[in-house]
Amino acid sequence: MKFLRGFLLIVLLVASQGCALGVLANGPKGLNAIKHMTEIVSDPPGARIEINNRYIGNTPLTVEIPRGYTWMKDDYFSPKRITGFEAVKITAYPEPPTEGVYYVQTKILDSNEPTPYNLSFTMWLEPAFVRQEREHRVQEEDRQRKTYEALNSWIGHTKTELLEQWGPPTQVITNKEQDVLAYDNSVQMTVPVGSAGQRLIVKSGKYVMFWIDAKEKIYKVTWKD
Repeated sequence: MKFLRGFLLIVLLVASQGCALGVLANGPKGLNAIKHMTEIVSDPPGARIEINNRYIGNTPLTVEIPRGYTWMKDDYFSPKRITGFEAVKITAYPEPPTEGVYYVQTKILDSNEPTPYNLSFTMWLEPAFVRQEREHRVQEEDRQRKTYEALNSWIGHTKTELLEQWGPPTQVITNKEQDVLAYDNSVQMTVPVGSAGQRLIVKSGKYVMFWIDAKEKIYKVTWKD
């Protein structure tokens, strides 16, 4: 009887090991189920490293990146089958913070990506959103400059010329010495005839005011978005 119990125990142990090996073997292609250390470096060194918003140290450093597995069961009786890793976010912050020289860098390890043995952050690499913000700012400054040049090109021209090209104003403010012609919600603005035929497209909502003297000459232009 003791022999039989021992034999059954050995069978159960082998079966359990087989199931455990089966769990790992059924994982996605290239899945590395063995935990290991990851070396994290940066250029320049000294970056503050956070994993899932938790500070772990400054580069260079070697750490074990904490990651669990995602798994599923095909049915009630089947063993757990590993489907991937838990996603993890690794962020490198310039230390000390230096705006415009070094930038925050982020790497996302998704559920199908094994934990690497080496991670490198290039701190002077400008992120896409920073570049897009800078380009948008340059475009806005260029739009403002063109608006200024186009509207101020009307100075010295007559009220009649303005009405011929812009049509009736939204509002007219009149006194003894000057008129103010105001245009609201203008979508398309033009510069005077003979000024290189430029045409300026602006967003709806711009409010433009032309100041006209007693000789019906435009002497000032103001506007706001």
